[in-house]
Amino acid sequence: MTPDIHQRIRDAVAEAIRGVAANLNLPDDHVYSMEQVDHNRIDKPAIVVSYEAGSEEMLGGSNVCDHIGYPVLVALYNNGPVNTPDDGSGPSITQFRDTVRALFNTKRLPAVDTVYNCRVVPQPMINVLLPQYEQLQTALGVVAEAEVERANTWSE
Repeated sequence: MTPDIHQRIRDAVAEAIRGVAANLNLPDDHVYSMEQVDHNRIDKPAIVVSYEAGSEEMLGGSNVCDHIGYPVLVALYNNGPVNTPDDGSGPSITQFRDTVRALFNTKRLPAVDTVYNCRVVPQPMINVLLPQYEQLQTALGVVAEAEVERANTWSE
């Protein structure tokens, strides 16, 4: 069975970030793709790509297909609430945000062929009740806009 498109998008975003992890002063195995952040399964500093950024957006379409925005949260976590430029524990906040924007904003997502554009959202919704919220350094939303074939809803 083929994984659903939202999962494929989440995994493709994480894989693209793994490809530049060394530039962010992170080992590539510190970039995680998961349903929701599980702090017991991640080594910090870490980048977590998850579904916690919200639900899908209807962007339009035709009688054959829908254009849907699939959001994922791209979050940088560290061992404490302070990340100074010289602490050597992962990327700075600015470096992280610039890298995510450069990778995805107004670009296609080649690993998912139905995605024709990505938007980076600078202030995604964050649940402040998340466990270990204080270790969240910063986060961006990546909304992958995809053309999805519309399923038949009528009977023949």
